[in-house]
Amino acid sequence: MAKIRCPHCKHTFSSQDALRQHLRAKHPESWRLRQLKVYGGGGLLAVGLVALLVTYFSGRGILPPTSFAGPHVETWPEQRISEVPIPIPQQKHIIEHVPGGRPGVLLQYNCEKFECEPDLVEKLAQIALQYPYVYMAPYPNMDGKIVLSALNAQLVLDEFDEEKIVEFIERR
Repeated sequence: MAKIRCPHCKHTFSSQDALRQHLRAKHPESWRLRQLKVYGGGGLLAVGLVALLVTYFSGRGILPPTSFAGPHVETWPEQRISEVPIPIPQQKHIIEHVPGGRPGVLLQYNCEKFECEPDLVEKLAQIALQYPYVYMAPYPNMDGKIVLSALNAQLVLDEFDEEKIVEFIERR
C-alpha cells in the first residue's frame, strides 16, 4: 500500500482521494490554490476570452441606448436641443416614441473626451432642428465624439459628416 504524504502537515494517506479530502478539510487555502493551478489556467483563459469578445463586439464601450428595454420614464426633456445631458431613462423613452407617437432619434456629442471644432454644436443643432423627432444633447460619458441612436440602430462618428447624419435621421 503506497503512502501519500500531505505536504503541509506530513500526515500519510493510502490514496489520492483520502489526501484530497484531508486537504479540503484541514488545508482549504491550499486546496483552493491547487484547484486554481489545475483548473484555473483554463478558467482564466475562458474569462479572458469572454472579456476580449465582449470588448470586440461592444465596439466602443459606453454608448447611448438603442432600445427602450428596461427602466425608462414616460417624459421627454423640456427642450429638444439641450445643453445638458439627457438622463438614460429619458433617452430610452425618446427611442420608444416622441410626442406624436413615432420613434425618436438621439443626436449626442462628447466634447469633453474628444476635441471638437468650435462650431460643431451649432452645426449639429441646425440639423436637429429640421426634424421634430430628433433630440440633441451632450453626453460626456460616452465613448464617441458624435453618436446618433434610434431604435435598434446607431451611428458613431469620429468627425462631423453632415451627409451621414442626415441619411441616418431620414432613414428612421
